[in-house]
Amino acid sequence: MAKEALKTHDVEFSGRPALVGQQKLTYNGLDVAFAPYNDYWKEMRKICVTHLFNASRVHHFRPVREDEVTRMIEKISSLSSSPATAVINLNPNRPKDQIRGDIIDVLFQVQKDRAEDEVHGFSRDNIKAVLMNVFVGATDTSAATMTWAMTNVMKNPRVMEKAQKEVKDLIGNKGFVDEDDLQKLPYIKAILKETFRLNPLGPIIPRETTKSCMIDGYEIPAKTLVYLNGWAISRDPEVWERPDEFDPDRFISGDKSYIELT
Repeated sequence: MAKEALKTHDVEFSGRPALVGQQKLTYNGLDVAFAPYNDYWKEMRKICVTHLFNASRVHHFRPVREDEVTRMIEKISSLSSSPATAVINLNPNRPKDQIRGDIIDVLFQVQKDRAEDEVHGFSRDNIKAVLMNVFVGATDTSAATMTWAMTNVMKNPRVMEKAQKEVKDLIGNKGFVDEDDLQKLPYIKAILKETFRLNPLGPIIPRETTKSCMIDGYEIPAKTLVYLNGWAISRDPEVWERPDEFDPDRFISGDKSYIELT
């Protein structure tokens, strides 16, 4: 039934419920992740794909990512519990030394380009809603995934040994792993895939039907709030062998239980 909802009838189940908490965080659905499936969402998705998440933009921020990873590694052994506070300057006229062509500057440029567009304008609330998606989607989820992955690896010495060997064999005397090396680490990739399967960050997937449809002989009216159990799907014994075990080898080609997960 989940396959019918997410694949066969994906358009009918593409709506997002307007929950109070989400509406508060997204300025009444002005973001991308929780906005209803309509022309506005399509336009916002186009903006994000074109201006924020294209290959050249990702490459542009590579030095920043590598610098942050270096800082994290240098501090990972620190036991400091001092609270950290981040301040985001949303002033389009901020001093020149603060402008480095970052995501905020890109969004301000989009706002400027669409100043005369009465249909698809881009307000300050649009910018804040998109930034909420970027920061929450890129920080909280990444941190939680890393925590689960490290926990699972530490609880499985065999997996840790294989992962360490793969990294050491690749980097040799270089002493570090950069982004170009990631595609050469299939077992590390398998560890991440198994982490996504065993510890999904969104165990319950909320949807709202945009129009009525039939699922397994039942009529699902429009505006029906549907919760899909992603946790149960990723541990379905009819799909996964030993579903409650952490076994990255299931994602290595050649394993009898190999299933590709992109």
